Amino acid sequence: MSEKSSGVSIIPIKAKEVLDGDNTGSQTLGQYLMDCLEAQGLTLQDKDILVITSKIVSFFEDRIVDLDEVKPSTRARILGRVFGKEASKVELILREGKISLVVPFKNIARSSAFKEKLVNLSADHEGCEEVIKRLNSVFVVKKHGTQLDEGGMDVSNIPGRKVALLPEDPCKSADVIRQEIKALTGKDVAVIITDTSTVLGRMGSLDTTMGYSGIDPITRKYGNRDLFGVPRSGGTDLVSDALSGIAGLVMGQTDERQPACLIKNYDYEPQQEENSMEILAYPQGLYLRTLVLVFFNTLLLYILNFFMLPLKLVERKKA
Repeated sequence: MSEKSSGVSIIPIKAKEVLDGDNTGSQTLGQYLMDCLEAQGLTLQDKDILVITSKIVSFFEDRIVDLDEVKPSTRARILGRVFGKEASKVELILREGKISLVVPFKNIARSSAFKEKLVNLSADHEGCEEVIKRLNSVFVVKKHGTQLDEGGMDVSNIPGRKVALLPEDPCKSADVIRQEIKALTGKDVAVIITDTSTVLGRMGSLDTTMGYSGIDPITRKYGNRDLFGVPRSGGTDLVSDALSGIAGLVMGQTDERQPACLIKNYDYEPQQEENSMEILAYPQGLYLRTLVLVFFNTLLLYILNFFMLPLKLVERKKA
């Protein structure tokens, strides 16, 4: 990275109309985005970045599903009954991938401290209460190099009983959009496709990368030496996730109708290899191994702290 990132501009792109999955017409998403940019008087330059929500990609890739048309399997019905979820939604989540975690949201929300904090962080207290009452459990699915709530299934800003599923291959989708834009404008831009996910241990969510094209999604400086010649343990910064997060703040989450964002003057490194979200993911099997190791090492810490309690009491008396 160079020092040319000082004049970065982040510009939300307004949708021409409210999309619902049925009114995308015969246009491609690349053409649609170019029309939206033109309507705002915006032009593209080489090395610009287009950050696009997965929702609008799903609209153009026919990834909108009517829940009333989904036939749940026996497995989906059983899981739905046990965890208090609609069987048709469970069926779609199972089709998206293997469920790795179940978050008992309703049980967590019974904590008065959690509920009070959640309500205080909401501008619509009634809406917040409705969500708490409606949401029983959250299924977490490992997909696209990360852990996704409900497998990335989205029910917001879609009419009726329809839901949006993530693009089947967001990196391929980003490639297609990038090539369409290059054919239309002659400009070589980077494309990032995002989705919103919760942040473990935080009372909130963040837009992260689901797919990308034309940009290296991570810095490759692990072990680089600092000012004093000491190798750093950091240096693999999640570039595309950082750009996704700031773009998500600008685009908004509710009624803004801004499904994309144009970032100018950020001097990123170009894509170095075939784009794949596995570049950012733990190696196969390491996630479970890490959880097990963390559990047993933390348990060891608590056991040691218990037996060292008399030492702590002696130290406090001396102090």
